[in-house]
Amino acid sequence: MTRLTSLTGARQARRPQKPSVVSGSKTVQPVAQEGTLCYAAAAATAYQWAGINVSLYEMMHAYLISEWAEHSIGAKPYREAVHTIPGWETMAASDIIEIIKRDNADVFSSATLLLGIPVMTLGTVTQIALSSANLKKHIASNQPIIVSEANHWRVVYGILEEGDTIVGILVFNPARGGYYETVQYPLACDEAFAVGC
Repeated sequence: MTRLTSLTGARQARRPQKPSVVSGSKTVQPVAQEGTLCYAAAAATAYQWAGINVSLYEMMHAYLISEWAEHSIGAKPYREAVHTIPGWETMAASDIIEIIKRDNADVFSSATLLLGIPVMTLGTVTQIALSSANLKKHIASNQPIIVSEANHWRVVYGILEEGDTIVGILVFNPARGGYYETVQYPLACDEAFAVGC
């Protein structure tokens, strides 16, 4: 019999369902990708499922002002626009984003087309190996896992087991409006990060 363990911590003997109640009693919806912002959508989804409220654009902003984007040609206009806002250093990212959307729509639109990586400075994030033991440990502890492979980012939110063997991984993919899929274990990935540990 196949057993499901998802972020809610409930073990069930039925097919996977979309995660619904993850943060207390509040229903948290996943974040769909816009442009090429899969990194921001995956990170925002994982953070929200871990109980940390952050938006797609806040994750995009975190990347664009980070050292990781320093040499990205498309990030330069965004950074320049941010630096023209008086007091931006002490402003909330959401306020900066609203000003740039309003005053520099072209710069903002271009920023949504940049490839990037999740800059995970909010809350506690740990880079992990995507081993069977780590999957079981983090999912049972309500800690979503952000994974990257071939320049695309997704969020692991559950596992399927037969006995003690993982046979499938439940994944939210932020592409094409966002969808859920079950993939075979092991999942080939370049990096994996557990959120909320």
